[in-house]
Amino acid sequence: MIVARRCYECNEDKPNTEFYLRPNYTGTGKARFLPYCIKCESDRKKRWREDNPEQNAVHHRKYRYGITKEDYEKRFKEQGNKCGICGTTDPGYKHGWHTDHDHVMDIFRGILCQQCNIRLDWSIKYQKEIKQYLLQK
Repeated sequence: MIVARRCYECNEDKPNTEFYLRPNYTGTGKARFLPYCIKCESDRKKRWREDNPEQNAVHHRKYRYGITKEDYEKRFKEQGNKCGICGTTDPGYKHGWHTDHDHVMDIFRGILCQQCNIRLDWSIKYQKEIKQYLLQK
């Protein structure tokens, strides 16, 4: 094994294949690597997410659904700071409110409590079956 660099976190010598390339250098012909090996970088990111849950949620909503913190807060205020379906003020989930979105288009629809999020997903998934059942009775 050819040792190429040392990880700043675990202090082990590892080949270049054990390090991520810096995003801003990808495709430029210059290989600039992150100072942490892939495993340590993954562990660092996980710790950051656990230590910064609100910032992580803001980043996730922006990346996944294209909504800013301001967009999210505005929608929640428009809903009266409660679930968009049942109106509860308790999110019922240890990580807070659910960002409801269209699962096909990833379009943000609103903010829901745990129970409404689960039931809405289930009712959409089984919409035909529910309709058939109700028409039989």
